[in-house]
Amino acid sequence: FQTAPRLGLVSSSPPDGSTGVAVETAMNILFQGIVDETTLGKDAYTIIPEPTEVFSYFYSYDNRWVISWPRQPETDYTVTLAGDIADVFGNPLGEQSIGFQTGERRPFAHLNVPNDIGTYNAYTNTLISASYRNVSRLDFKLSSVNENEVARLLGQDRWDLMRTFTPRADALLREWSVAVSPERNTNNLLKAPLAEDGGPLPSGIYWIEMRAPEVTYGDGAPESGQLAPRHLLIVSPFNLVSKRTVDEVLIWATDLQSGQPVPDLPVRMVGDNEVQAITDGDGVARGAATTQEPWKPITLYVGSADVGAESHRPFGVTSTYWQSGLASWDFGLPSEFPPPPMQGYFYSDRPIYRPGQPVYWKGILRVDDDAILRVPEPGTQVDVVIRNDRGEEIYKQQHETNAFGTVDGVLTLAEEATTGFYNLEAQLAGWPKDAYFQPYFGLGFQVAEYRKPEFTIDLTTEKPEVLGGDVITATVSGEFFSGSSTSPSLKLPRSLLSPCCGRSPTEPLSTVPPLTITTDT
Repeated sequence: FQTAPRLGLVSSSPPDGSTGVAVETAMNILFQGIVDETTLGKDAYTIIPEPTEVFSYFYSYDNRWVISWPRQPETDYTVTLAGDIADVFGNPLGEQSIGFQTGERRPFAHLNVPNDIGTYNAYTNTLISASYRNVSRLDFKLSSVNENEVARLLGQDRWDLMRTFTPRADALLREWSVAVSPERNTNNLLKAPLAEDGGPLPSGIYWIEMRAPEVTYGDGAPESGQLAPRHLLIVSPFNLVSKRTVDEVLIWATDLQSGQPVPDLPVRMVGDNEVQAITDGDGVARGAATTQEPWKPITLYVGSADVGAESHRPFGVTSTYWQSGLASWDFGLPSEFPPPPMQGYFYSDRPIYRPGQPVYWKGILRVDDDAILRVPEPGTQVDVVIRNDRGEEIYKQQHETNAFGTVDGVLTLAEEATTGFYNLEAQLAGWPKDAYFQPYFGLGFQVAEYRKPEFTIDLTTEKPEVLGGDVITATVSGEFFSGSSTSPSLKLPRSLLSPCCGRSPTEPLSTVPPLTITTDT
């Protein structure tokens, strides 16, 4: 056998005497030996200069202690580990000191936008916000985006495409740099006009990228560098609100300057196919949903079909996918999409049966038309399958609804039926297999070799709640279902009084002795 090593310090990160330490990383201390975690409290370390708050955690699986605090840039730190840190045998570590110097904060430059896609008012100056630190300049590239590119960038694979998209060389509209001279190690904000004259960009779709010479760029992985900041801009004079149901799409267009509805706008609703419409006097247009998959976005183009920055015609784009902050779950409301075309409730005459007994079941069906329920056509076919606890099919039959929209049946269990939980499954016959929603209903029941109880026992306590170690005063009463009381002496398993799961909190059920309680007559 091998004895445990004496408590000692194996290494630290950053190591003692290091310089240029990253401000953003935590301190890791690796021990040898079996550390007594109770000695790793707030008094187990001292940090100079003293930070405002410190977080520490010990990972026993690799004997690693992490100490983290908000570090200041270009600062000399000394971390002293207290001498009374000990192992489980009481052997002290002895006082240890680790000194290091932090470097400057990591340079960064980001577009200060809430999302990778943004809509901008064509009536106001088009500005983009950028956050930066420890850089000398910001380099911008502005390009136009055509409709084919927009369709892909707003489509189902938009997450990957937004990371890898590169504008066409001939789509470059403007390239410029802004020199900055921020105070060292401070975060700063810049608002840069995108139009050369500082005014609004013409209505259209644009792509902006920004870089800084001090920042390393790559695919976003730590070893390769951050992804270059990028943003898709939709500059439009319209405010567009879209809504979709299972089979319909609605769009409402209003003018951003006047707030009035915009009539006679051509609208194209593009998904798996294209539907065209014209806004009415209320600025509203409707069309059939162009995707069967409800979560697949439908892109709606409003205005001139001549898309791009070169077109100075009024134009706008929206997507049914844009619902951040507006979805039902943002308001704590349940939702189901698409809504089920049929509602149903199935039940059995009892929750438990013995082998050999009949199981009577019934189902009630209603057609659900946007929360308006009606009885289905008589003769609507329903496939019913019942499976035992092993998943074996023991009943399969097709039923037809009656004039009341119900179906019913009976299953007589075999004398040798297995015990356990059985499931009844009901589905509408002939329902398309490729339909997004499959109407499904069911119920469960238990099969058991049970015996009807002959008596009942009631136990009441003086207090509804008690703490560990309290004396419990209880009254027990018993009665046969025939009407007479139980005998004066009654043995109950102690597990009836345990707080959880039918077991004593400290002993297995098999070792708990019976508890004898004498009842009155």
